[in-house]
Amino acid sequence: MIVSNIVSNIKIIFADDKNIFSKDKYIIPLYQRAFAWEDKEIQQMIDDMMNFETDNYYLGNLIVFERKDGRLEVIDGQQRLTVLHLLLTALEIPFEEDALSFEYRPKSDNTLARLANIDEGNWRKDADSGLLAGFDVVSKKLIGNVEGSSRTLKTDELKRKLKKVSLVRVIVPPNTDLNKYFEIMNNRGEQLEQQDIVKSRLIEMISAGKKRDAFARIWDACSDMSGYVQMHFDVAERKYYFGYDWGSYPDNTSGYYLSSEKTDSTIKRSINDIADSADATSTKKPRLDKADEDNIRFESFLAFRHFLLHVLKIFELEESGDDAVSQKVWGGELIDDKKLIQRFEGVFRRKFSDGKAVERFGICLLRCRFLLDNFMLKREFNGDDTEGRWSLKTLKVSRTNTKKYAKKQAKAYYVDLNDSIASRMLQSMLRVTYTSPLVMHWATEYLAWLYFDMEDYDPSPDEQTEKLENIAKAAVREYISDGDYSIGLLTPHIVFNYLDYLLWQKTKQDFQFEFRNSVEHWYPQHPIDSNIQWDENSLNHFGNLCLVSNGINSKFSNNLPLAKRANFRDGIGTQSMKLRIMADLTTDADAWTEKAACAHGEEMLNLIRSSLKS
Repeated sequence: MIVSNIVSNIKIIFADDKNIFSKDKYIIPLYQRAFAWEDKEIQQMIDDMMNFETDNYYLGNLIVFERKDGRLEVIDGQQRLTVLHLLLTALEIPFEEDALSFEYRPKSDNTLARLANIDEGNWRKDADSGLLAGFDVVSKKLIGNVEGSSRTLKTDELKRKLKKVSLVRVIVPPNTDLNKYFEIMNNRGEQLEQQDIVKSRLIEMISAGKKRDAFARIWDACSDMSGYVQMHFDVAERKYYFGYDWGSYPDNTSGYYLSSEKTDSTIKRSINDIADSADATSTKKPRLDKADEDNIRFESFLAFRHFLLHVLKIFELEESGDDAVSQKVWGGELIDDKKLIQRFEGVFRRKFSDGKAVERFGICLLRCRFLLDNFMLKREFNGDDTEGRWSLKTLKVSRTNTKKYAKKQAKAYYVDLNDSIASRMLQSMLRVTYTSPLVMHWATEYLAWLYFDMEDYDPSPDEQTEKLENIAKAAVREYISDGDYSIGLLTPHIVFNYLDYLLWQKTKQDFQFEFRNSVEHWYPQHPIDSNIQWDENSLNHFGNLCLVSNGINSKFSNNLPLAKRANFRDGIGTQSMKLRIMADLTTDADAWTEKAACAHGEEMLNLIRSSLKS
């Protein structure tokens, strides 16, 4: 079990009105760069703390080392810690003058001291410019001016919010090689991530050393979201978990973890150990499957931290039983990676009895990753291609030998799933519709369907298509049932994209879903070279709207429909199916009228209605 004073949640303002600087003293060591955050980062941090709507808000991680004199040396997180110091100072919240200090930087220390006494003359003279600029940003954010302004209600609101804000503070063990740790953090270009802390906490709950090792290797393999998970294991583990041909669905029976003499430094799993292997999820990590892929690369549409949240939801349902699975309604709570630690702590209470549950989660993670790789969307890059294309392929293995009696060598190759084009189109449609990872509930629902409902975990193409269509229809049905089809820019993107899918099914034209995020009026709101103004209902009707890329939107500007068609014919050909039809209907300057637009809209809406009934 992790000792509470090594990894702990530290509130910014405590219940007794003391604060993060009341008890402990922090020092920024000389090897750290000077305070460097600019206006944008500071304002964003304050806005995030002001605007959250949950019971608690996680601000980030603070990695420190306890010196012999009791001061906490800040290894990672000094920028946000310094902003907190500036913020509490501006809010006139009291704490010790030397609660935060800079090693061998007297100008910085003197500046912090002066900020608490800005009524004194010449307090800006010879100040640390970075700290001074940061304090100005904080002060302006709170009160509108740096000097001479009274406090506002906004400061009181922020004080209330700060009581719900916390950091995860990690005190590294005394024997940590700080130079090595700091070098690793710098090489990664980022702080220790929440997923690293979650991994460490989960491993601590597993009592058997070899199972800890196996869990750590499963976690690391799954955390590399490039390629296929089989390729991130060594030969023995690959065969054990996925069979001789690497394509078997992982088992979930008792004792499933591979036990071997291989070690992954998980006996202690201290934060020092994490530092040693911290780059396991780094993009600089050498790929194990490079030689097998013949210069083909695959990237998941999910980052590992978001994938963990999808898997955790599935694991919770599995632990709750069949009734919970059958009654589950997807959506609602955001898939918020800032709450990763909070979500895992809600499921695993860090009790000894949770060790078996952690083991079961490891198997759930591996199985979900296998399903993700084999049945869910990827971006495929071939050779020097930097754009990529949507891909639904499964991994296969061939075995050849070049010498007589030699052991056959396994080689990976990739093939399209049988009749998978409709599934690929639907998944890419959903991917480009719900661009934020926070709202990709469709991915959880589809992954859960694969996990719980598939016979022998081998869904037919028709079953996959039907499930994905039903996911899309649920969102489209809400728009259709509302009955207001003249809402202009507020028209949900899923409606345009689902219509394009239906048109593709109907015509089989060459078409791919890409990120088209701008709703465009074909007849413009403010037309150039025309005094004709359309009625608002006709102008904003679904028939006069289409979904286009941002680049096309800016090019179209306020041109009339015929000019758009003539000037951007090639660009229109790569856009949505609905836009292509609208362009074809615009045969001359008088063709695209209010009546024509509404008639086109009704025809498209009827196509959608017919699909929803089927």
